[in-house]
Order: sequence, then C-alpha cells, then structure tokens
Amino acid sequence: MTNSEVRPGPPARAGRLVRQRSGYSAFIPAPLPPQPPVALSGTLQTLLSKADRELGRLDGSIQILPNPDSQGSDLYDRALLPGYVRRLKGLERYKGTLYAWLSTIRHFPIQELESSYRAVGDSRKPVLLGWGKEDRVLPFATTEKAMAAIPQAELLAVEQAGHASHYEKSPLVNAAILSFLRRIAPIS
Repeated sequence: MTNSEVRPGPPARAGRLVRQRSGYSAFIPAPLPPQPPVALSGTLQTLLSKADRELGRLDGSIQILPNPDSQGSDLYDRALLPGYVRRLKGLERYKGTLYAWLSTIRHFPIQELESSYRAVGDSRKPVLLGWGKEDRVLPFATTEKAMAAIPQAELLAVEQAGHASHYEKSPLVNAAILSFLRRIAPIS
C-alpha cells in the first residue's frame, strides 16, 4: 500500500493530510509564506501574540504535566502504583481534566506556597490538613510553614504514605475527614 492523500483535489492553504502505510494520517504543511498572504488586523495580531506567549509558557511547563506512568513519586508504597495509574488515566475521560492540569501548571506557585497558606489561615475557617509523612512532592517538613500560617488547622500526619496519602491510606484518611466534618458541622 502506498501513501495516499485523504482528500483528493488541490492542497489546502495550510497543508494536507497524507495517509501513512501504518494507517494514521500525517499533516504535511503547505510551503510558507502562504499564498495569498494572510491579512492581519490589529485584533488578530493581538490575539496571535497572546497565543504565542501562552504557548511559550506551556512549552516550559510541559515537563510537569501529570504523566500517569511517572507518578511513582506520589506514593510511598510502590505496590499500589498500578491501581493508582489506572485511576489517574481514568480521569482523562472526564471533561475538564486536562484543563485543570494545565491551570495548575499556570497558576500553582509550587515554590512559594506561604502566601497561599496565609490566605487560608486568614479565612479562619476550620481546616484539616492531611499530609503523608513520606511525601516526596511536598516534603512533610513543609507542614511546619503550613501550620504556622494556618493556626486553626488540624494536622493529620499519615504514616507510611506519600503525596497521595488519601489513596494509600484511604480508610484512615476517610475516617479522619468524617470525624472532622462531624465536629465542625454536626448533624442534628
């Protein structure tokens, strides 16, 4: 079988799709500059400039985009990794998951969390802070800063658990959450 174009006729302005022997289609871009030339209005120029800037930001951030196959650092107990990876991969089917991951990359200041902790502390709302003692993503020593900034917080230090303590020790964490909620909002 030879390569064949998916759409017969003249090549499209941007390029064309060519069916490959293995069955997938490859996009072959048209030569630059395009003919006839693209007319860029002020608005279009501004939008393209913003898009270019955002692509540059994402290009540098792509290394931290969650890759379910490399999430071993989230867990203390590596035997749980296959199930954890299956669950993470399962999230991809829900609308908004990729957007949420990208938003985290763009807005989550992993180097500077103290201001976020202070904002939570200033809220004066009850807080249960669950943290795996073997967390390699945000080490357990970070709890000192978090607890200092959130004086109303209760700390649940989860033994033999990493960043995904809620997954590794779900019976313990779930019981602590239920107990916390019953204390702060008793059901009459």
